[in-house]
Amino acid sequence: MLPQTDTPLPDEITFDILSRALDVADSAFADASAVSPFANYAESPSAYLLVCKAWLRVATPLLYAVVVLRSKAQAAALARALSGDAGLGQFIKKLRVEGGYGTSMHTVLRCAPNVEELYLSLKIWSADSTDGLCQGLPLISPTRLIVRPVPYSRPPNKMTLKLEEAVVNAIPAWDRLTVFECPYAEEQWRADRLVQALVHAKRLHTVAVPSLRVAKWAHQALQQCPLQVIQIKEPTWHGALRLVDDHGLKALLRYKVAAHVHLRSSIEPVSRMGPFKPLFTPVGAAPKDVPDAVWSRVLYFAMSVPERATDPTCADLPRRRPLLLVSKTFHRLGVPHMHAHIVLKRWCAGTHLRKILAHLPRSRIETIHCTAAVVPWDVFAALLDVDAAHAHAALRECHVRAEAPAPQQQECPASEPWPWRLPHLRRLYWHCCATFALTADPVPAPDADADVAGPLPQLEDLWILEADQSFLTLLLSMKLPSLRLLGISQSLALDYAPFLEIHGAKLRALDVPLACIEDLGDSVGILDLCPNLCTLALGCDNVAPPSAAALGLSSSSRSGAPALSLEKLTVLVYRWTRNKTLHARWDAFFRDTLAGARTFVPRLREVHVPCFRWPTSERDIAASCWVRWAESLLAQDVRLTDKSARAWRPRLQVQASGGGRDTGQ
Repeated sequence: MLPQTDTPLPDEITFDILSRALDVADSAFADASAVSPFANYAESPSAYLLVCKAWLRVATPLLYAVVVLRSKAQAAALARALSGDAGLGQFIKKLRVEGGYGTSMHTVLRCAPNVEELYLSLKIWSADSTDGLCQGLPLISPTRLIVRPVPYSRPPNKMTLKLEEAVVNAIPAWDRLTVFECPYAEEQWRADRLVQALVHAKRLHTVAVPSLRVAKWAHQALQQCPLQVIQIKEPTWHGALRLVDDHGLKALLRYKVAAHVHLRSSIEPVSRMGPFKPLFTPVGAAPKDVPDAVWSRVLYFAMSVPERATDPTCADLPRRRPLLLVSKTFHRLGVPHMHAHIVLKRWCAGTHLRKILAHLPRSRIETIHCTAAVVPWDVFAALLDVDAAHAHAALRECHVRAEAPAPQQQECPASEPWPWRLPHLRRLYWHCCATFALTADPVPAPDADADVAGPLPQLEDLWILEADQSFLTLLLSMKLPSLRLLGISQSLALDYAPFLEIHGAKLRALDVPLACIEDLGDSVGILDLCPNLCTLALGCDNVAPPSAAALGLSSSSRSGAPALSLEKLTVLVYRWTRNKTLHARWDAFFRDTLAGARTFVPRLREVHVPCFRWPTSERDIAASCWVRWAESLLAQDVRLTDKSARAWRPRLQVQASGGGRDTGQ
């Protein structure tokens, strides 16, 4: 009987699987760019060790093979782990240190004698002690050294100079050091001390440099070293070697050739063979609807219909028009695809389209977009006149900027066939200041055989970019049974309270300016009018946070009932300020308003603020107000996400010597 194990897989297979999951690319390990490639907020790879005991046993050597330290807290935690288990340090082969990190680094280097590749950053702040690093460097003997330089715009401080001096003094004792990566793309004289130490050691045989120009400098500076390879990191044009006169340097250079697209050489010749029967007609014996269906499907993709449905500007008109001129069959089958998704780019495009549709009633428009043109009012009305042309009965999305009526026709009768009578319209971007003449019954009653849902029965998304107050009043008498999203422009000063009173309960998503909900008053919050919202986006144009009363998150609100559906709150701040008064208000918003409103929004899980990005260095993390606010929200099980929609992940924390708290990344 086989013994019971935690996993049915042998350790060899588990090792092969986890080695790919825990692998750290060498390009990322040696990256010396301004932003570290490890400054991400993904799940820690140490989570693999928590799956089962078998994975813990197999993955531990893989996890410790490449160690990346980005904070004092991480260095202190690693020092404690290595001190508690001396065997863990034997697994460390690559060590990347992106700071000084105090005395803990001496313990790390003392317990990791097998380090073969060492990455050191000379970009160190004056408060970040390098004493531990300086004391521990003589305890190891790496074969590869990678150095991140100090930014040229900032003079080196005492800690940086101390670490550089320690590296220079340790190089003679590193008898296995044969590979050096020089990061200096400019001002190579800043590496003179390191180069002199490497020249005196006379063991270097591989140098990696950023460019061909630096390769010339490295070959000249390291002539006394037994160089075998000078690796150029950036892709180099093959013809650039013509600029190198030194044949000895040419023999040492290794590089990747910059990729070039060669269209002629990439196309393989295709043998062409004529048909066995010259008069043979494909699917000639099939019914007429069969070849029509086949060619219609071919033209559907050739005219980029799926792409145009999601991105109206993905394919230009000259690319589609020649397909209609191939034959009468292509013209007959291609016209519906040609006009399925319309983009109006010029002011005369609407008039031209109106004439075309008058002669081609077979066209069924699904979407109309206006990128830059302003369509005249009479043309806009004619394009959407269902009674005059049945081509628009399939219209699902309308995004057209229309001019208001002429002065002699200031008001439009509400009984005319406007967009809300379209039966299949799902998304409407209203961008028109037309004034409607409202009557006792502004919307015509539906026909006897019409849907009882009334006008716009399938409208789901309504975006009001520009409108008159009469447009909102006109919508009050409509049922709009499918309405789920309402978006309002920042520049509109209209009274939305009556509209939200009637249709607010249907909404699942709302995108409104903060001034709009503040005009509702202190006794009525936006969540009182829209209790079923799942997502709420507020545009804060004045950089001030919303109040609890405006959101309906206070006991003084009209209903006082919790909003059980709200899961995401987006605060659209377009510019951030350093005003201390506003910072205090935002601090109260995150720490008090949101943290204390869990009884009103029990399902809130995310607060999205797209005006910032998470800091990527230990110093910036300690000074960031967003990190403090994110941690206060995490205590309430709410995530704060940045511009890239990434949530903050808590970092290791250690008690600083001054009684403060040090946050590790």
